[in-house]
This record gives sequence, C-alpha cells and structure tokens, in this order.
Amino acid sequence: MKKLRLLIIRNLALEMRDGHTLNIEHLSKGLRFLEWHKFPAEYLPSNFQRGGLVQLKLWLSKSLLNNPIKPLNNLKTIDISHSTNIRKFEDFRVVPNLEQLILEGCVNLVEIHPSITLFERLTILNLKGCICLQNLPKGMGLLKSLEVLNLEGCVSLTCWNNKQNLIFAFSTRYNKHVWEM
Repeated sequence: MKKLRLLIIRNLALEMRDGHTLNIEHLSKGLRFLEWHKFPAEYLPSNFQRGGLVQLKLWLSKSLLNNPIKPLNNLKTIDISHSTNIRKFEDFRVVPNLEQLILEGCVNLVEIHPSITLFERLTILNLKGCICLQNLPKGMGLLKSLEVLNLEGCVSLTCWNNKQNLIFAFSTRYNKHVWEM
C-alpha cells in the first residue's frame, strides 16, 4: 500500500492492539484522504504521521479522545459527525491549516478548546445538533475567514453575550443581516 492516496472503510471490524489503538502502521505515507465510518479506536495511533493527509472523515467514531499526534499541517477538513461519545474537542494547534470542522450530531460535545480561535483559514464550522454544547470560546467573532457557522439545535448554549458579538461580527463582515441563531 505504498502508493495509496485514498482510503474509505465502511462496516469493517479490525482487531485493536490494546483495546484502544489500531495497528495501521502500514498505511501509505502518501495517504491524502481517509474516510472511516465507525472508527473503532479511542485514539489515532501515536505513530500516525500522515503529513500529507488533507481530509479526515471519521463518522460515527467510538470516542476519539485527545490524541498525542504530531501536527497534520496539510489537513484541511475534519469531519467526525455523529460521533456521540466525544465530549471535548481539544487543542487545535495540531491542525494549523484547518478550513472545515464538521462536528454535526456530536450530541455529547460539551466544550470546544479556545485554540479554535487561532485558525486563520477556517471557513466552515458545523456544530448542528450538538445539544450539550454549552459555550463557544471567546474570540469566535475574530475568525476572519469563517463563512458558515451552523449552530442549529445547539439548545444548551448559554453564552449569550458571545453569541451576540459573533452575530455582529458576521453581519458587519458580510454586510448582511444575520438572523439570531
């Protein structure tokens, strides 16, 4: 699999080493797109050094706790939609060039790390259906590239001042009327 660039896995059960990590050491270093429905491990392996990876889609993942992985500088899209066991999404510094973050349907997501406000290229942040999300980090209105923010169904958001500032930032930036979310 030395030249593998795209890998899509659906409905496949693989044996895990220690119950937490997968033995995927032999994946191509040239891998650019990884889509894995029902990713079974709690962690990406610490040896997961795929500097060329551009899209990572791990829908319906088991848990995905904070990973000790090295930076994925080329990663543009993370989509972990409907991964119901995720409670926190931490430390975005490992994906400095992220453009799309899709967490739709992560119903137990409570917190997003403030480092998300450091993204200069983030254009899409989809939090639709994150019913337990309580706060957005301060400074979200400073995300200059953000074009789409989906907060539909985020019924537990309590930071009203932050939401109003965010709405003002969008309406000013795009010279449009933005409806309250």
